Amino acid sequence: QTLYAHQETTTIGGATYRLQKLDSADAAGTSLSASMAATGRQLFGKFVYPLTGVSSIPASTWTMYYRGWQDTTPSIAFDAASSGNNGGGSTSVSWSHTTGSGWNRIMIVGVSIRTTTVSVSSITYGAQSLTFLRADTHPSATVRSELWYLIAPASGTATVTVTLSGTSKATGGSCTYTGVAQTSPLDVNGGGTGTSNSPSQSVTVSTANSWLFGHLAISGSSRTVSSEGSGQTQRWD
Repeated sequence: QTLYAHQETTTIGGATYRLQKLDSADAAGTSLSASMAATGRQLFGKFVYPLTGVSSIPASTWTMYYRGWQDTTPSIAFDAASSGNNGGGSTSVSWSHTTGSGWNRIMIVGVSIRTTTVSVSSITYGAQSLTFLRADTHPSATVRSELWYLIAPASGTATVTVTLSGTSKATGGSCTYTGVAQTSPLDVNGGGTGTSNSPSQSVTVSTANSWLFGHLAISGSSRTVSSEGSGQTQRWD
């Protein structure tokens, strides 16, 4: 019998999980090679709870309680964006961000700092800590760009707090996305500096179905207007 998402639910540890796409469940099951003897492991982005006496599950047998599905065509989607600045300068920047409830979430934060002697010490989203990705500094233009990320940001509204190593003018913005791999979600990254009116950076992507996130930090004597490239969408300015 064909099963569909709205017909099947599973309760694990008191929480209810549902197949999230209206796809047929007739495909063969997936063998689990990892030991199920300990908590903390993840299968397709969901934590696996211990199954007493079971070390693997063959693809030929399954029940509604432990079969897992994975979409063969990953579908990343934009969730939300927000930003803020610290005006004349301080040792931090903060703003509010609301994350949706979509599955397999990630948050990426970009920070622009108006000096090369100050950097980001840490970034938190509510009680969660972000991980540093990269920084690029222009030595003569006194501007610094940093990228940080957080896997599985909590749903709901919380404050993004950027703590700086010193006092400086700074701005920042955050974007959340859904449908992103929760194990090793980042493909490649690159950065550069310059004084051109047409900044650009070459990036060679190695993983199919990837999305590109770009962050540009600019300093100048007057307001600078930037326009995104073909296929890109500007999320904050």
